[in-house]
Amino acid sequence: MSSINDEIDTVLAAYHAVRREQLELCDRLEEIADSLPDQVDTQRCIDLSRTVIMVLSRAQKVEEEYFFPALRISRVAEVEVALNNLQLHHTGDVCYAEELSEALLTLGEGSPVHDPEVTGYMLRGFFEGVRRHIAFEEQLAAELRSEFESGSPGNVVAFKQPPMN
Repeated sequence: MSSINDEIDTVLAAYHAVRREQLELCDRLEEIADSLPDQVDTQRCIDLSRTVIMVLSRAQKVEEEYFFPALRISRVAEVEVALNNLQLHHTGDVCYAEELSEALLTLGEGSPVHDPEVTGYMLRGFFEGVRRHIAFEEQLAAELRSEFESGSPGNVVAFKQPPMN
């Protein structure tokens, strides 16, 4: 039988894995934004147009199915308000990712960039938003880890565990 600390470790490991994947995506999107208008790697744009929604969806699934429930059993201050706000952001992030995917596909097809400033702004708006989202969640993860390491978790109940890869 696993301890609650082992379960939290598993949840946080899954959370950090999708975070790394998202931060790598942000770095690749930033490289494209920096390459506008004349140095665009069209194949990278096509590849990213196919993965941006997938990466975001995978991260949101881990957050909503594993990380958020772990936070809900904790004593992290104002966690319910924070989680409700994060879940609202998820819906907007998916819509933004869909638009971004279309823009990346257009760039990847070699279509001329009519307004590189607008495209760069779109890319930067997305990856900067994702980075802010991650930074906030990292604070919540640190509070969660601290609470369970101190031996004073809130409502200690079993919660859904991410599948082990």
